[in-house]
Amino acid sequence: MRNNPKNIMFNGGGYSGVIEHFGGASALIDFNLLSKETVFYGISAGTLFATLLLLYVNKRINRYDITNALQVVVDSMRTCQVVNTTEFLFKNIKYLKSLCYRDMYLDACDKIIIGVTTRKGFKWISKYKSNYHFFKTLIYSCNLSCLSSFSHKYLDGYYSYNAYRDLPPNTLISHTTYKTPICLIPFSDQRIVTYLYNNGYLNRSEEITTYWQNGMETLEDSPNNNYELLFSLHVKYTVKNPRWKKKLKRWFKYNSGR
Repeated sequence: MRNNPKNIMFNGGGYSGVIEHFGGASALIDFNLLSKETVFYGISAGTLFATLLLLYVNKRINRYDITNALQVVVDSMRTCQVVNTTEFLFKNIKYLKSLCYRDMYLDACDKIIIGVTTRKGFKWISKYKSNYHFFKTLIYSCNLSCLSSFSHKYLDGYYSYNAYRDLPPNTLISHTTYKTPICLIPFSDQRIVTYLYNNGYLNRSEEITTYWQNGMETLEDSPNNNYELLFSLHVKYTVKNPRWKKKLKRWFKYNSGR
């Protein structure tokens, strides 16, 4: 009997990783690995897919909506500036907002667990007081040092995350292929998009097969980033733009919470 994982982790991966995760999400659906009991972990770009798939298992969206999300990502890459990834992220959150409902954050509590980097190291956040609070946490997890202008409070969860230490046993991990700096190239050519999508589908299929055979996912080495240095560089060289938080609060003013 094949045991499906209770926990699924979505790693980061920059722009190319986002496209790979779409292929991976399709594989997870095709292999029937998702249910309302699934707990989704995410750091950086992976948080977007934890959100999409929670909406999917709760029957709030369908595969057509996920396909539309891929097109929004590709369109955003054609207009984004790599030097400020916050603009790209907000274009995609705007689409997620159109799929959300007023009490989504209640369903997300303990079902979407988001990793961020604090000044003391890695931290999971699993409780949300509003949709505004949930999406603010999601943005914190994508807050790249010197490339994001949203906040100085937290940085991208990737900087301090360690799979061996931070994940529960027998978690299926959705990996991406390309690392910095290649993953930060906003690929939008349809041939490359198709390649990355198919690569994500194939890799996830292989990971699922490995999981079924071994009972647990093989962990990849986690990065050893100097997050203290990344924090100091971010604070010194990044000009925080208050318009992003104002826009986020305006979008979710019906339950902005904290």
